[in-house]
Amino acid sequence: RRRRDPPMGRHTRDRPWFWLSMCAAATSSRAAPTRRRIYSQGVWSEGFFRPREVHLQAVGLINEDLVYLATRSGIKALHDGRLTPLLEVDGELTAFHLCHHRNSLVYEVLAKDGGTLTVYEYSLSAQSHKVLRTAQDSPPATALACADQWLLHASSAGFGAFHIPSGAESEIRAATAEEGESPISSLSVAYASDIVSRAEVFLVSPSNRTISRLRLEEIHGEADRLELLEQASEIILGPGDGADGALASATVQQPHFVAWHRGAVVFTDGCAVRELRDGTVQTVLGEDPSICALAANETVQPVAWASRITRPLALAAPPPDVADDAVLVLSDAEVLRLAWEANSCAGHDTADACEYSGCGWVEGVLGPDQRLCFECAALERWAAHTPMFSTSGFCAIAAETRGTARYRLTGCGCAPSPLPDPDSPYEQHTSVQAMLSLLLVIGVSFAAVWWHRRSKRNTAMRELYGNDIAEFHTFEDNVR
Repeated sequence: RRRRDPPMGRHTRDRPWFWLSMCAAATSSRAAPTRRRIYSQGVWSEGFFRPREVHLQAVGLINEDLVYLATRSGIKALHDGRLTPLLEVDGELTAFHLCHHRNSLVYEVLAKDGGTLTVYEYSLSAQSHKVLRTAQDSPPATALACADQWLLHASSAGFGAFHIPSGAESEIRAATAEEGESPISSLSVAYASDIVSRAEVFLVSPSNRTISRLRLEEIHGEADRLELLEQASEIILGPGDGADGALASATVQQPHFVAWHRGAVVFTDGCAVRELRDGTVQTVLGEDPSICALAANETVQPVAWASRITRPLALAAPPPDVADDAVLVLSDAEVLRLAWEANSCAGHDTADACEYSGCGWVEGVLGPDQRLCFECAALERWAAHTPMFSTSGFCAIAAETRGTARYRLTGCGCAPSPLPDPDSPYEQHTSVQAMLSLLLVIGVSFAAVWWHRRSKRNTAMRELYGNDIAEFHTFEDNVR
């Protein structure tokens, strides 16, 4: 009779080829990265200020020596490392923005009874404040920004604008049902001091996980009343797995804050900071948007992939006429500083070539994407601002494996690095990867040999008996 193969289903997992295919699938899934990650080669991250007994909500940056920090009860000035109160509010401060071209602080206060929202402007030159607008029973602002003579504001009610000299108000976008639960979380304006029609407004919509760019137009409406309308808009980054790369393929996971900085769009994505510059998206802080740290375990290193931060709470860029090329990131633990610096050593792609050129080398555990050749002077400047290495010097960083980064600094005049510590996270990660790979290869080889021998045995049985299934019968005699 013609032999019938067992149907697919319960017996399939008993077939050796099933386990071979599963091993092959596991191997391919391990080898293929879930997303592409490009780490910036010219950004250095360091701790800038760690607050004590105060919870910060927002940050505004003039330069490295003058920073404004907002809390629920007021605004403080951080000048030369000293934190001093600037003003206190009668209620709860719900929104804050540093308007560079007006040299003023704009902030919103919710009255103690919870019914009145008042927006103030504090002039930094005159050291006086005035009321810009008052609203009753309105939702608090989630973002503020200045553009020419207009104050842009977003809330769960929508996106609007307020003309500061005349007091005219315009509704630019009404909130949809989806955006009402998660309204625009951040606004940033490029060319804010120019006329408003030349400005570019960048906004983050957490509800649909997008970063958009808007053009606005100022018109004279009824009774010669000024209005600000949306002229054009486009989504520059859409939702996805948070991959870096060319703008056409890059996506965001959990965007929340955005800042325009020196021709680039810097934004937070989950627990990482990324940037869009010259048509390419790169990661400047954090290994991946999905990898977060507790506030007590936050770690900041010079290279992006070795840093672990909490979810950012604010983002601040300096005015365009300031020489300091840095951005501040407010996390749940501290204020971090990201500095963009030229890197003449970035062209070397091997450790030997890097050291031979008098540069420093650092590498991670996840392959060639986590490698960097850098200038020794840059690491020296970083160590001078880091308490752990300010006294011991930058060579001390090579004496230990710091998280997921290993340094080779012989090209900088430092002594050769000691033998790797087997208890370090780097060596443990590498050892585990090697062991899993070896076990996988052994398992696949054993399954292949077993499948080959079984195939030969089944072939021999079919040639002798016309069937590859053997049946055994047991007979028992009834013994009385």
